[in-house]
Parts: sequence; structure tokens; C-alpha cells
Amino acid sequence: MEDFAMNVAAMTVGALAQAGVKRIYGLIGDSLNAIGDAVRLNNRIQWIPVRHEESAAFAAGAEAFLTGNLAVCAGTCGPGSLHLLNGLYEAARNESPVLALVTHIPVSEIGTEYFQETNPMAVFKDCSVFCETVMSAEQMPRLLQSAMQAALAQKGVAVLVVPSDVAKAEIPAAQTVYARTVDNKPTTLSPAPADIEKLAKIINSHGRITLYCGIGCRFAKDEVLALAQKIKSPIVHTIRSKDFMENGNPFNVGLNGYLSSGEPKTALESCDLLLLLGTDYPYRALLPTAPDVVQIDTKAAHLGRRSKLTFGIKASVKSALTVLLPLILEKKNESHLTLSLAHRDEVTAQKHNALVQHAKRTPLRPEYLTAVLNDIAPDNAVFVVDVGLNDVWAARYLQAKGTRRIIGSFKHGTMAAALSAGIGAFYALPRGTPVIVLAGDGGLSMLLGELLTVIQNHVDLKVVVYNNATLGFIDFEATLEKIPPFKTELLNPDFAKLAQTIGFKTVRITSPDNLRTVLTAALNETGAVLIDAVTDPAAMP
Repeated sequence: MEDFAMNVAAMTVGALAQAGVKRIYGLIGDSLNAIGDAVRLNNRIQWIPVRHEESAAFAAGAEAFLTGNLAVCAGTCGPGSLHLLNGLYEAARNESPVLALVTHIPVSEIGTEYFQETNPMAVFKDCSVFCETVMSAEQMPRLLQSAMQAALAQKGVAVLVVPSDVAKAEIPAAQTVYARTVDNKPTTLSPAPADIEKLAKIINSHGRITLYCGIGCRFAKDEVLALAQKIKSPIVHTIRSKDFMENGNPFNVGLNGYLSSGEPKTALESCDLLLLLGTDYPYRALLPTAPDVVQIDTKAAHLGRRSKLTFGIKASVKSALTVLLPLILEKKNESHLTLSLAHRDEVTAQKHNALVQHAKRTPLRPEYLTAVLNDIAPDNAVFVVDVGLNDVWAARYLQAKGTRRIIGSFKHGTMAAALSAGIGAFYALPRGTPVIVLAGDGGLSMLLGELLTVIQNHVDLKVVVYNNATLGFIDFEATLEKIPPFKTELLNPDFAKLAQTIGFKTVRITSPDNLRTVLTAALNETGAVLIDAVTDPAAMP
């Protein structure tokens, strides 16, 4: 077979397609043109144009988070690639396998303060598990494979810096190595038998035990429920584990933390043993001071960094509980569980009574808006939640029914991620899966141009804007610190009219009248819909 040459860009795009990548999110131009042209000529991979590179990284991160597969974003040299940074931090904090193609100025100009020159290696090192510059065509096949492997195996961001002249350089086909990627299966880290025996003795010697479950329990729900049944324990969950620990869980007493309504109070305050399972919950002040605390985590560095531990085990929750369960003695006393569930039910009843009153109030209460959305949205919907007070309402009033997912920037905590992440969710999920974005007015306005991305790419999203004309969560934080809010007011447009001009179907809601009917009609529309919900700025957690 006759050897022939291709350029590095074509080799890169072909390798990505062979590895299962279906699309690249980015904003084309300049040093990225060669890769863009390679995508144009390759019929197995799609270019998703965005209006801001930060959005490209948010979208890729959401796709990777939802699928567990490698997702790709790209940025041109200098300012273009710098715009990726916040979105890549988001992906890194979510342990999402993302490859960022960061193109660069020509090799011959590096170090000369050339036009748009930056130092990508320095910029991206902190948010990546792999970051290298390709200095020659011959390097690219191996570095590309290494980058993809690192992103998948270490569940993080890999950055390849590709100078524009390298991207255009020819490389013999015989020298190309089309990447084979690792299988990105859930982490299974087996515990030491002696550790499990010690943990069993600790559990068997305590009477009031509470399980505190984080995202590390995603693939261990059956084992967690079996343990709770055996030891009659209430289960508290974090916001990141809400969408899989809440549904079908008779031991669930709710969410802890600033987003909570306080349902887990009894479970946390009255336990004599707290089991931290797959969580590295950051707010130490909100963790209970139980006499004894045990933690199971795949990362040894997480053990004991938030709480003083009685014992810690480095293992996956699933593998640890699988070998632990046969050693656990079944408890008969259910009083701790009973009292914990009773307190949860009391708080839930109070929330319901408040909603009855909210249903009559104008301006529209965001709690009522969210509760109605929860009632009418399909059980297979994916809710993508922005950072702000809508975070709070989603945590309190959305239920993880059926196969619902509730995702957001729950660890990095960045505003403006939701709309772009919704775009990534749309591409990640089977067509027809309802994707509902809950956006704050402040967050939406930060990357407002991505509404155009939705229309241009025919993305079927339902965008609900919590429009209270203020940075509500910042107001809330100010009250907690006993200082008056400062410069948090927002001069907003009529978001419905604005979105309508670019092709959205829209509705503007200013009162609770006929809310259920209006929202149901909006969610049942085909294509992109924006719901501008003018909510009460005085509504606070």
C-alpha cells in the first residue's frame, strides 16, 4: 500500500472520530483554521459553533459528565483559548473527561511577544491532568493518544497545545497512531480486608447511625440501601447525589447544607456514628459533630480533611459495602430512623403549606414556580441548574423522579454555566430527552449570546429564566454576613421579547395565574422555548 501524507490537523480529527468523539465545540478562526478545515472534510465528526469559547468548554464538560465519554472543545490562540479556562475548571471539578485543543502561535514565534502570544502551558496546568505542547508533527500521534488516555483514565481535563504551523505540517500516514482509548468504567477500588473487619466492628458497636452520601455513591445505591435497611439508618445526601439517591429511597431524609430546608437536622444531630460515603462535603461548619465519624473515599487525600475521623478507608463505596454487608449485624431498634423521618415529614409539610400560600401571591414566588415545574416536567427530564437562588429552589423543590437528572455547577460554583451545559446535554442525550435549563437572570446575561447558539444549531432546549432583577444569592449572602446588599440590582430587558427576535418561542409570566397551564404548554412545544418568569425579588431562603 502506497504511503501518503496528511497534515496533523487531519490526523487529529480522524483519530478523534475513531476514538468515538462525535463533535467538537468551539469558535473557529486564526490558528484553529486547519483543524476546522479537517472537520469540514471529515464526515464522522461535527463542529458545534458557539459564540464564546467558555460556552464550548461548559458544553463539552456537560456532555462528558452525562455520558462518561470523552468530549472535545477547541480554542484559537491567545484570547480565544483563554476563554476556555473557566469551563475547563468546571469540567475538572466534575471529574469529566474533556480534551481541549488549544491552538497556538507558530513555533518560530514562541517567546518573542508575538501577536496574541500567551503561555498556555502555564495557564492550563492547574486545571488539567495532562498538558503538553506539540512541537513537531512526529509528536502529535503519541501526545494525542496520551491526552485522550489521561482524560479518560484520570477523569479530568487534558490540554493539547498545537501551534498553527504544526497543525498544518504533513505527517506520513505510516507514522500516525490512531488512538485507542481506555474503557471509562466506574472506579472500583477494593478495600483491605482488615479495614473492613474494623469498620464492621465500629458499626456493630453503635446504635444511632446516619449515612451521609455523596456522588461517590452513584454506582452503589443498592449497597447503600441494603446497609441502611440492615442498620436502620437515615440517609442524608449532597446536592451532587440528589438525582440518584433521592428516588426510590425510603430512608432518605433529604439534602444537607445551605441549599437545604433543614430536613436532615435530627438525623445529623442525634447520631452517634456518621458514615461519610463518597463525599468530600466542603462546608465543615455544616457537618455534624458526631462522637464518631467514618469515611470511605477513593482518594486517600480526602480522608479526614473535613472531619476528625475515627476511621477512614480508601476504597470505592460499592466495593467496600459489598464485602462489609455480610459482616454487619442487623439492628432491631428503629427509633433513630423513625425520629429522623418524622422530622423530615414535618419540614416537608411546612414547605407544602407555604406553597399553598405562595400560589396566591404576586409577584410570582420562585418556590411555587419550581414546584409546578417539578410537577409537570416529564420523569425523564434533565434539569440543568445555574448558580444563584435558582440553585436553592431546585434543591428544595425539584424531585429526582423516574430517570431524571439534576445537574449544575455544584462544585465549581460558576454562574453562566447552565445554558451552555444545556447545549452539551442536548447533544449528549438521546434525541427527545427533555432538557430544561433553570437560569438566573444574572447568569443568563453573562453569556447571553449563547441563545444564538441554541437557535443556530437547532438545539431543543426549554430555558426558564428566574428574573428577579437582582443578584439574589449575593443578596442572601450579604444578609448572612449582616451587611446590606450593594450593587446587586440588575437592569434587565424583557427576556421574552429579546429571545423572540432571534427565533425562540417565548412566554413571559408575571403572576401565578394559570401558571400550570402556561408552563405545560411551553414545555410541550417543539424546539427552543424561553420562559421569562418575573419573580419576587424579596423571596429569600
